[in-house]
Amino acid sequence: MLAAGLWWAVLGAALNTASGILQSDATRFVRPGRPVVRQPRYLAGLTLDGLGWLCAVAALQHLPVVLVQSVLACGVVLTVYAARFRYAVVLRRRDHVAAVACTAGLALVASATGTDAPFAVSGWTVAALASAAVLLAAAVAGTWDAGRGWPLGVLTGLAFGGTALVVRADHVDDAGTLPFPLAVALVAAYGITGVAARTRALELTGVARLAAIVSVTQTMVPGAAGILALGDPVRPGWGWALAAGVLLAASGVLVLAGSPGLRPPPTALRGRRKPRPGGVRRPCRRDHRGPSVQA
Repeated sequence: MLAAGLWWAVLGAALNTASGILQSDATRFVRPGRPVVRQPRYLAGLTLDGLGWLCAVAALQHLPVVLVQSVLACGVVLTVYAARFRYAVVLRRRDHVAAVACTAGLALVASATGTDAPFAVSGWTVAALASAAVLLAAAVAGTWDAGRGWPLGVLTGLAFGGTALVVRADHVDDAGTLPFPLAVALVAAYGITGVAARTRALELTGVARLAAIVSVTQTMVPGAAGILALGDPVRPGWGWALAAGVLLAASGVLVLAGSPGLRPPPTALRGRRKPRPGGVRRPCRRDHRGPSVQA
């Protein structure tokens, strides 16, 4: 079960990496009247995001929330190295160290998670999940025109983490406390909120910073909620390893957020002839019909 869950989580991280590259490419072609949400690459990336989410759903059938979210967050390592080949960027030494830190953190998280079945979901947990979905939607609406990208990034991570909690809760709920139609409605609410918040955040902040904020937020908060509210198992005496692993992986993600591999690629206009200041073309000093003339 552990191997199958890890396979789905890693596949989800790979799909998210491809999505990130496509959406980063889409920012090169933004023009007045053609925002990022209308770019074909952005829409293709959004499709891959959906497939990656389905892989995460499959992984959550076997693994705790904190482990699945940690694997997905460390997908930023794949993104950095993919950008190295895609855009021929030169990575820093600290980027390689951060990649090792992410890998080591994941190993600690995987070692610390237990294999016991979680306990049933309580009615209070269901009420908390429903209330959080409403509060997150209201918070996104309230910060939509605030002009800052990082609060929307935090809300994006919380919303995407909320979908993971609902999926995990629906899987472990044998008592029927969380009916399937309610689970679908909550997943849709969290998902729509997350996509809307991320789309708006992309217009206000860089892709790298947004990826770091979302990755760390959707790992730490839902991971802790999965352990405390859903009873995701932790091996006895390994709580320190779990905390150290999450912090190590999150630190690596934050360092990689400043990597050249996550910076926006060159714009599509680069290499074209730039217009002169003022848009006025300098007159030609030689008339094609005769000798040189005075400008």
